[in-house]
Amino acid sequence: MISRRSFLKTAGVAPLVIAASSSLARSVALAQQTPPGKIAFGRDGDIWRWQNSDTSVLFEDGAASDPRWSPDGSSILYVRSGDSYSDLVVRYLSNGADQQLTYNQPASQQGTEEYANNSSWALDPFWSSSGLIAFSSDYFTADGSMMLFLIAGLTDGAYLAPSAQAEGNLNCVNLSTDGLVAGYAVRSSDVSSYNTTYIALRDLNDGVAYPIQTDFGSSFDPAISPDNQDVAFCTRANDTGKSDIWLVNRGSGEQRKLTEDAEATSPCWCPDGSWLAYVRMVDFNFEIWAMPYADGEFGSPQKLTGFNDIDAPGGLSWSLAP
Repeated sequence: MISRRSFLKTAGVAPLVIAASSSLARSVALAQQTPPGKIAFGRDGDIWRWQNSDTSVLFEDGAASDPRWSPDGSSILYVRSGDSYSDLVVRYLSNGADQQLTYNQPASQQGTEEYANNSSWALDPFWSSSGLIAFSSDYFTADGSMMLFLIAGLTDGAYLAPSAQAEGNLNCVNLSTDGLVAGYAVRSSDVSSYNTTYIALRDLNDGVAYPIQTDFGSSFDPAISPDNQDVAFCTRANDTGKSDIWLVNRGSGEQRKLTEDAEATSPCWCPDGSWLAYVRMVDFNFEIWAMPYADGEFGSPQKLTGFNDIDAPGGLSWSLAP
């Protein structure tokens, strides 16, 4: 095996300079492009779309959040919140019709103890290109914790995902493109009752979950890359309290930091893997940014849009459909 030092001595510096120049030129060219497709996000209870440098409202609701494009880009899966409950709803954009997927509002009178005890939440949905839908919910779970649920088809009911171990409350649900792996954040406490969050990837065939450990803070908002090789996620640093985007390779476990003190959350991949978008908080306003990705390297990020009422926890969803 040739060591890196021997390679440098043998090959000389000229090829490396050329390669670096080519990589820089490619990154500059990518950064000058407008990201393709369309990005859905929430604003003050309504669902909005960014596309071709233009931002417009998709539909008004007043209680909608967490929009997710359907695999064909023709409809939006979203969370509709009510009094102590929330449900998953699909909005068909061609005719404005809604299809409700969960029914979590209790039949008893609002404000009563029975109503409160039978209320459930459906949160953090994700719609994989395979057609599988995943979300977190406490729908009559054993200890009232938020667990992983799946919906195989729009006419099918929700069911608990296979699980081989107890994990506690989970959120920030994500799926691989083939629908075989789920990613999510788990809230945990140690013996000193110190709360933290970590990312886990669960094999949906056998239910075994594999934590992604970090040494620098609490991690959340996983986003599995379209080729299923990498996972972008957020970490809030223990020392500064600021959140940034990191990338971990599923094969090697190598982790690298993509932003620096950016107050960045909610990473979201372009379906072809060519861009990574995320939400930033700048001067107490929220902005959507995106950085190009090619040959294992990220280019300079660019701001796409910004509003003071973007639903940052609701995240982003990217589609390449017309």
